[in-house]
Amino acid sequence: MNTFKGIGACVVLAATIFVMGRLVHVEMVIHAVSLVLVAASTVAYLAALLRFRRDRRIAGD
Repeated sequence: MNTFKGIGACVVLAATIFVMGRLVHVEMVIHAVSLVLVAASTVAYLAALLRFRRDRRIAGD
């Protein structure tokens, strides 16, 4: 099963490289992807923090 994950990762990487080679505004795409990753990371961090606080409150700590 891990072999399929590795092959899938290679396919995604190859497709990304292929598409990036065809794009004209590569900088704009990289900027947009970076913004999406930062926003997703921030949301995930805040959700984890809220979950941690809720779990501690329920546990009575």
